[in-house]
Amino acid sequence: MRSVAHRASNVINLVEKYDNVNDWRELRGRRAHSAELLRKRFERAVAEGELPEQTDIRAMAAFYVSVQQGMSIQAQDGASRKTLLAAADCAIAAWDSLVAADDNPGEEAQ
Repeated sequence: MRSVAHRASNVINLVEKYDNVNDWRELRGRRAHSAELLRKRFERAVAEGELPEQTDIRAMAAFYVSVQQGMSIQAQDGASRKTLLAAADCAIAAWDSLVAADDNPGEEAQ
């Protein structure tokens, strides 16, 4: 397990690497663009009948982008392939419940 000092050092290195506002804006823009691309793909999937109409595509896009970004950070910090694959398996397992067709939208389950 990595020490707190090691993790803090990684954060400091990242801050030094992107020490100006323009670098941070560029990174934020890239992250936002990735989320937008995924959201648009989900919109297309709804339009083409691949996903149910009531699918919360914004929430799904936010979830999967968060998983991807988190896995990226973990990989940079040295996470093992096994750990990353386990995280991916969890994200895949969540898919079915996120896209489950609701026969009675707006009604609470009994």
